[in-house]
Amino acid sequence: TSREAITVGAVDKNRVIASFSSRGPVVWSGNTMNKPDVVAPGVSICSTRYGFYGSSTCLDNKHVYVSGTSMATPHVAGMAALLKQRNPDWTPQEIKTLIKSTATDLDLDQNTQGTGLINISKAIMANSKPLLAIINLPGEIFGDIIQVNGSANGEGFINYSLYYQSNGSSNWNLILFSTGPSIKGIIGYWNLTLVDEGYYNLKLVVTGLNGTSQATNAVKIVKTKIT
Repeated sequence: TSREAITVGAVDKNRVIASFSSRGPVVWSGNTMNKPDVVAPGVSICSTRYGFYGSSTCLDNKHVYVSGTSMATPHVAGMAALLKQRNPDWTPQEIKTLIKSTATDLDLDQNTQGTGLINISKAIMANSKPLLAIINLPGEIFGDIIQVNGSANGEGFINYSLYYQSNGSSNWNLILFSTGPSIKGIIGYWNLTLVDEGYYNLKLVVTGLNGTSQATNAVKIVKTKIT
């Protein structure tokens, strides 16, 4: 449920999401988060043996095939370590963004695959810091005009756009467009009087010289608040 952590799902060698791989979104303490962030190999991974655990050996009798997101996660941890070694001045958020933005899209729902399957070869070749696209909103919002917090900036920044999508719809509607980066953690403002009560998705698209970066956030708009 941590916004800062990298949440990892699992795929098999055919890039099929494992049945045990957790699906999002995560709803906790009034907040809604799209999870996982990415997926990585996690089915039939040759791993060191612990005690008598596992019956299918690989390499030798000290290694067995193991499946689980606990097998997928070390792939991402190792990837993060390599990226930090290559870019020691990068922040955790910049490394997380690069891991997500360079992932291979498997054409699945974001709450199943995140941004896709990690691509270490592509990420390690990045020569500049990634564009940051972050939306920070509580899971439930109320009011006429609300402030959308987050980040939209990075090296080679050109512009950013913020969109909303009603639950069950495939159409994205523009909320705002800016040719300047976000300032002091504020992306912009959303006029809730123009939309109905219900569930919505927000999408932030940041465009730069080296491509784009995206972030999404699920929210519930409440018109009548009783306390």
